[in-house]
Amino acid sequence: MGKRGQAGIQVALIVICLILVLVLILVLAVPGNLTGRTTSRDSRDRDCEFVRVPYTARETYYDYNYGDRLDYRVEYHAYEVNYRTSGAYRDRFVVRIRNTDDRDGYFTVRFYFYDDDGDRTTRTVRKHLDDGEAKTFSYPNYDYDRSNWDFRVYPERTYNSHYYDSYPRTRYVTKYRWVERCF
Repeated sequence: MGKRGQAGIQVALIVICLILVLVLILVLAVPGNLTGRTTSRDSRDRDCEFVRVPYTARETYYDYNYGDRLDYRVEYHAYEVNYRTSGAYRDRFVVRIRNTDDRDGYFTVRFYFYDDDGDRTTRTVRKHLDDGEAKTFSYPNYDYDRSNWDFRVYPERTYNSHYYDSYPRTRYVTKYRWVERCF
């Protein structure tokens, strides 16, 4: 083989090497990689993140008819001094409640006592009242400020067996799911 043959082989090898380098550059230098993003389906080559996406779902729940409250009237509320109980005289906070509903039920009176710093102490008294009945709810004074107190009445209906029936209700709520979003 002459110089001409060797030169031809060398040129062919150089052309083949240049073609391989160009193919390698085209494979590795996808336009998306220049911007940090790729259109490849392989998640290792893309910038991905998990995001919370909201969606609306229909939800069924059961309403147990707890919203029906008893009617009542506060007939009297005061601070009574020197009330005799169990042979001893003690001051007390008093609330008198009359059940004006046609059903019986439990009534809870929460007494709120406030100190000079505005901190609140809560005490609870619960009694059963028949329809039309009135009862006095009292709490003895254990060094509470007699001028800084309040109360709230919470009526509760007595439930018969048919009141425990549940009613299916439907509501639409917003829920979230995690979705992988790639760029």
